[in-house]
Amino acid sequence: MRLTRRTPQGDPERHAVSVVPVVLAQVLVTVDESGRARVRVDGIEHPDGPVDRGQLGGVLASVAEAADGAVRVEIHEPDGTSYADILQPPRRRPAPRQEKDAGRTAREPVLRAEGFAPGETVQVAVLATSIRADADGTVCLHAAPSRPRRLDELILFGLASRRTVFGRRIPHSKPGRW
Repeated sequence: MRLTRRTPQGDPERHAVSVVPVVLAQVLVTVDESGRARVRVDGIEHPDGPVDRGQLGGVLASVAEAADGAVRVEIHEPDGTSYADILQPPRRRPAPRQEKDAGRTAREPVLRAEGFAPGETVQVAVLATSIRADADGTVCLHAAPSRPRRLDELILFGLASRRTVFGRRIPHSKPGRW
């Protein structure tokens, strides 16, 4: 179960929604006399094993990212002192948009088809799978198809003209994702 805290509607500059789990992951760090830190997450030893104090921040950040939310961190020093805090992973920012294929100019088409009505909306679909109709001509899709491995088989469908075109990528365009 997760609780969602929303920012007040009156503050237009803050649209963040933060999700806080009801039970936080527990990270217990025990530092030995040599300065090496043993990290346990919910009672399970961290796979990196004991780390130097300089690596501890990176390990804790990776634990918070893997938990996909806040974690409670408790650090026990060799002199008996201990610290506790809640560590929130940094907000994920979307990757900057890049040209889909820098090697291709904007004028080179990936697929060209004719016969659509001028200005009509044409839907583009990537062929994910093919199935056969039964003896009655009925097709039943029992599960959603998986994500296609290749993106070079396309279907264009004109909403106004009802024109359907099956096509493959033009050979000069790069294979795979575009």
